[in-house]
Amino acid sequence: MTTAWTIYLIWAISVLGWLAIAIYQINKQRFSKLNFFILIPAISLILFSYVFIFNEGSNIAQFTNRKDLWRFWYQCYIPLFFGNLIGAAIFLVFLVVPMFWKKIRGSVNWPVKLLMIVSIALSLLHILTTMPDC
Repeated sequence: MTTAWTIYLIWAISVLGWLAIAIYQINKQRFSKLNFFILIPAISLILFSYVFIFNEGSNIAQFTNRKDLWRFWYQCYIPLFFGNLIGAAIFLVFLVVPMFWKKIRGSVNWPVKLLMIVSIALSLLHILTTMPDC
């Protein structure tokens, strides 16, 4: 239980940290295109938190008292799954290509990129581990 909460808190802090960096970069007019990918883990974090943290839902239909939460998670799961999977793949392409192509190297430094990778990886992990089950 402690491990799950620790991973969740690392995920939430990394998403909020990435969001803070994106807002800071907007204010300084140095917005990186990689910051568009904040939508993927942010939406996943919001929906995951709504169902499992704030309303104590379950991904298994028989273990929940609120069937509407389970149905909501069931309907959100496929778009979240494919969104996280495709988003992670495209993010990695946008992250790796500038390493080899000097013309398009961005101003995003490696600690920020590491924060982005952790955020997207934990988002995908949470979505994969909470597949709806009957």
